[in-house]
Amino acid sequence: MNFRTPITRMLLLSGWLFGLSFSVAGQQRPQYTQYMLNNYVLNPALTGIEDYLDLKLSTRSQWVGIDGAPLTLYLTGHTKLGLNNPSSIINQEDNKQGDFAPTLKAYGTHRKHKPHHGIGGSILYDRIGPFVRTEVNATYAYHLWLNQGLKLSAGASAGFLRQSFRADKVTFADPADIVNTGRSSINPNFSLGLWLYSQNFYAGVSGAQLLGQDLSSHSETKFLPHYFVTGAYKLKISPEVALVPSVLIKWMRPLPVSMDYNLKAIYDNRFWLGGSYRQGESFAALAGLSLNSLLEISYAYDLGTGPVSREGAGSHELLLGVRLFNYRQAVSPSNLW
Repeated sequence: MNFRTPITRMLLLSGWLFGLSFSVAGQQRPQYTQYMLNNYVLNPALTGIEDYLDLKLSTRSQWVGIDGAPLTLYLTGHTKLGLNNPSSIINQEDNKQGDFAPTLKAYGTHRKHKPHHGIGGSILYDRIGPFVRTEVNATYAYHLWLNQGLKLSAGASAGFLRQSFRADKVTFADPADIVNTGRSSINPNFSLGLWLYSQNFYAGVSGAQLLGQDLSSHSETKFLPHYFVTGAYKLKISPEVALVPSVLIKWMRPLPVSMDYNLKAIYDNRFWLGGSYRQGESFAALAGLSLNSLLEISYAYDLGTGPVSREGAGSHELLLGVRLFNYRQAVSPSNLW
């Protein structure tokens, strides 16, 4: 990557000061297209929402073909404390629709409204040009029954994030340039979230980077708080087919509110197709398959609507899910479909 003009050097320095490991819209956090398959990356209240150890590995290559384009990798894992043992297995036919309701029948009346705890963790690597962001977080959530079919969870995430500038990835006309040195900062990270869910809808709100730590010695340059509101509803068209419209609202001051609109069509809780529109940024096509009760895989392709799209640069995102200790042998999630 070659930065030879004074203007470019100024942008590079500004990029460091303001943590330029974010999208064209200016958000400091990485972009995701398949967050509806792993809302855990946006909201810690999902920790332990399912009856198994839920592992997700994802890679996202944004604006492919453009030098220095964003690359994001993450690994997440979370589980309910006190997982069901094999004696509590539910008949696979009872859980064919992937709903939570059959679980109540299997547990018995005395366990219907028993709350539970969840723990988890995540590792994230995000790179754009010479800027690298690394996050390591641990999460906890408490899930409480509000009535027979409705639950509420509250969660928190704590860890650290490291922002670094790799001078060795940049070529300068002047080797003595002020920005021709590598540098990094490590700051604590903290997030909170709430999640309301049942067998056919969910709604959540969360805040990330709530500590707003300084990126440098300049007090006006901070990791800014991000806020997310999301919701979805599952419409059963037939015993085999369901539609899931969903929306995500994102806000980081001083930027305007941004919205994502999504629609997913599911067949037999094993195969799904979907589309997404990110306001003012991109359209995306998505597809996924649950191979069995252990593995699922999905893919998304984004095409931007802004200046980057003129370069023909799309974005690819691949997600692999693994369900360990899935004693119910469920082939789809019970609470996130």
